[in-house]
Amino acid sequence: MPLRADCQREGKKRIAQVLLCYAEEDAGHLTSRKISHPANAKIPQMADVSGGSWCTLSVDTSEVCRMESGDVIKPLKLWHSVLLFMIPAFFGVGAHYVLAPYLVQTGVSQENAYNSALLLVFVGLLLAVLWALRREGRPLKWASMKERLRLEPMTGKEWIWTLLFLFLYLLLSYGLGSLAGMVYGYLQFWPPDADVPLTNIPFAVVLLVLNVVSEELWWRGYILPRQELQHGKYAWVVNGILWSFSHLFKWWAVPFLLLKQWMIPFIAQRLRNTTPCLIIHLVSNGMGILITLLPLVMN
Repeated sequence: MPLRADCQREGKKRIAQVLLCYAEEDAGHLTSRKISHPANAKIPQMADVSGGSWCTLSVDTSEVCRMESGDVIKPLKLWHSVLLFMIPAFFGVGAHYVLAPYLVQTGVSQENAYNSALLLVFVGLLLAVLWALRREGRPLKWASMKERLRLEPMTGKEWIWTLLFLFLYLLLSYGLGSLAGMVYGYLQFWPPDADVPLTNIPFAVVLLVLNVVSEELWWRGYILPRQELQHGKYAWVVNGILWSFSHLFKWWAVPFLLLKQWMIPFIAQRLRNTTPCLIIHLVSNGMGILITLLPLVMN
């Protein structure tokens, strides 16, 4: 993948850093590593390597170069990852334990109050995606967003990976759900959300779509590529752990989520594609709604 850049700002010729950019042709994924470089030192020449190409881009101390193929994705430090996951987590806690009870007191049904809290969280995540993309200097156009969020078409190989992991994810979810039921029964604990009815089907479908789209675009589309630059091949582990803890509003489920939430980040990093995650997440959450509705249909 040929890359070109004009990284010299007008009136400033002093080179402070060199940005080494590696573009992988097969995945269309740009990774970058920034290293310090003495001022006015000789810049290495471009060298081809297997699977892609290296190029050196001189940059100012105050500006990272923009490339023809898109803006450079910056690594995401661990503390920053924790921040980007925990802000939505505590926002969700506030929505469920402050907003939802208030809505119930004003006469809103328990179901609609609970779902309204979820709606607020999911809309917040979507707005966070748009804000983050603008912070990177990207236009809010489909082509640019699709490339940055790694929303790629599915190949035959990716369909095989997706269907395999979907089966394993559903199987693990069923096993962990049974285990959680036994643990809750032993502890004589009844999860608060177990009493929330499901009667407003249109609202539930809207929430299902917003849930899947907002979480996957934020956790996997925007955050994971930056985590890969910081944590390398273990980025999916960091992403999965933090994703589990982002469900603090139902804290009783977090220990069980830790055992399965690694699967979707793993396949996202393995395939460098967010589309399989959307499919797995949508089907698995949709199955949960169908199982809840099945007794109503049977009756």
